[in-house]
Amino acid sequence: MSTDGRGDHRHDHHVYDHGPVAGKDAPVVDLDDASFEAGTEGAWTVVDFWTPWCGPCKAFHPVFDQVAYDTPEVRFARCDVDANPRSASALGILGVPTVVLFDPDGNEADRIVGVPPPQGAQPTAGQGHVTNGQRGLSANPSVEAAVSRLTG
Repeated sequence: MSTDGRGDHRHDHHVYDHGPVAGKDAPVVDLDDASFEAGTEGAWTVVDFWTPWCGPCKAFHPVFDQVAYDTPEVRFARCDVDANPRSASALGILGVPTVVLFDPDGNEADRIVGVPPPQGAQPTAGQGHVTNGQRGLSANPSVEAAVSRLTG
């Protein structure tokens, strides 16, 4: 068992190295099909679904990493959909990047499809904010702030 530096204990997870953020490693955990369920339960968790060949995904990594670094009260993770098709399929991930927020019970609470637009900008074709109508972001102001920063 390991810890991510915020006191959250994780099983068989590792930090995916996408380079430093402001001179420090971002606390982003790499999830796979075997660790996905456990990695999205127990705390508010934001997961970036991506693929190594996706240019917009790679461009979004530094933004995601910075938000993870700036928001220690929320868990952040990535899931490579090519390497982990079971997790992507179970959630209906049809395009990348897709950012999904999970509540502490591991239920999807919110989703952003495509590269999130800058704060205040309207989504363009292929970008959109989708919510499943369950517990929204207002259930936790710090989560709302984290997702808001993701879009700006």
